[in-house]
Amino acid sequence: MVWCDGKGRICVAESACPHPGSELGPDAGGKIRDGCLVCPFHGYEYDATGRCVATPYTPPPKATQLRVFETREMDDLIFA
Repeated sequence: MVWCDGKGRICVAESACPHPGSELGPDAGGKIRDGCLVCPFHGYEYDATGRCVATPYTPPPKATQLRVFETREMDDLIFA
Protein backbone atom coordinates (compact mmCIF):
# COMPACT_ATOMS: atom_id res chain seq x y z
CA MET A 1 0.00 0.00 0.00
CA VAL A 2 1.14 3.52 -0.75
CA TRP A 3 -0.49 6.66 0.60
CA CYS A 4 0.26 10.15 1.79
CA ASP A 5 -0.92 11.61 5.09
CA GLY A 6 -2.15 15.15 5.69
CA LYS A 7 1.41 16.35 6.41
CA GLY A 8 2.70 15.14 3.06
CA ARG A 9 4.52 12.11 4.46
CA ILE A 10 4.51 9.17 2.07
CA CYS A 11 4.00 5.70 3.44
CA VAL A 12 4.78 2.43 1.70
CA ALA A 13 3.59 -0.53 3.74
CA GLU A 14 2.68 -4.18 3.40
CA SER A 15 -0.90 -4.53 2.24
CA ALA A 16 -2.00 -7.02 4.91
CA CYS A 17 -3.49 -5.86 8.21
CA PRO A 18 -1.36 -7.15 11.11
CA HIS A 19 -4.50 -7.68 13.22
CA PRO A 20 -6.40 -10.33 11.24
CA GLY A 21 -4.07 -10.50 8.21
CA SER A 22 -6.75 -9.23 5.82
CA GLU A 23 -6.10 -7.25 2.63
CA LEU A 24 -5.93 -3.46 3.05
CA GLY A 25 -6.05 -2.44 -0.61
CA PRO A 26 -8.85 -0.49 -2.26
CA ASP A 27 -10.15 -3.58 -4.07
CA ALA A 28 -10.86 -5.12 -0.65
CA GLY A 29 -12.43 -1.92 0.67
CA GLY A 30 -9.43 -0.30 2.36
CA LYS A 31 -9.44 3.50 2.30
CA ILE A 32 -7.61 6.58 3.46
CA ARG A 33 -9.38 8.73 6.07
CA ASP A 34 -7.76 11.84 7.55
CA GLY A 35 -4.34 10.67 6.35
CA CYS A 36 -4.68 7.19 7.88
CA LEU A 37 -5.12 3.82 6.20
CA VAL A 38 -8.34 2.17 7.43
CA CYS A 39 -8.76 -1.62 7.46
CA PRO A 40 -12.03 -2.55 5.73
CA PHE A 41 -12.80 -5.44 8.08
CA HIS A 42 -12.33 -4.18 11.63
CA GLY A 43 -11.75 -0.45 11.10
CA TYR A 44 -8.24 -0.29 12.52
CA GLU A 45 -6.55 2.96 11.45
CA TYR A 46 -2.81 3.17 10.72
CA ASP A 47 -0.81 6.39 10.41
CA ALA A 48 2.11 6.95 7.99
CA THR A 49 4.56 5.48 10.52
CA GLY A 50 2.55 2.23 10.53
CA ARG A 51 1.30 2.69 14.08
CA CYS A 52 -2.31 1.75 14.87
CA VAL A 53 -3.82 5.04 16.05
CA ALA A 54 -7.53 4.18 16.35
CA THR A 55 -10.06 1.36 16.40
CA PRO A 56 -13.85 1.66 16.36
CA TYR A 57 -14.53 0.16 19.79
CA THR A 58 -11.41 -0.02 21.94
CA PRO A 59 -8.17 1.89 22.46
CA PRO A 60 -5.63 1.07 19.75
CA PRO A 61 -3.43 -1.91 20.63
CA LYS A 62 0.16 -0.74 21.12
CA ALA A 63 1.68 -3.88 19.60
CA THR A 64 -0.32 -3.71 16.35
CA GLN A 65 1.74 -2.04 13.66
CA LEU A 66 2.03 -2.20 9.88
CA ARG A 67 5.39 -3.13 8.41
CA VAL A 68 6.49 0.05 6.62
CA PHE A 69 9.41 0.64 4.31
CA GLU A 70 11.82 3.57 4.27
CA THR A 71 10.99 5.91 1.41
CA ARG A 72 12.86 8.59 -0.51
CA GLU A 73 11.50 10.99 -3.08
CA MET A 74 13.85 11.98 -5.89
CA ASP A 75 12.99 13.63 -9.22
CA ASP A 76 9.26 13.14 -8.60
CA LEU A 77 9.74 9.41 -8.02
CA ILE A 78 9.22 7.51 -4.78
CA PHE A 79 11.69 4.80 -3.84
CA ALA A 80 11.00 2.30 -1.07
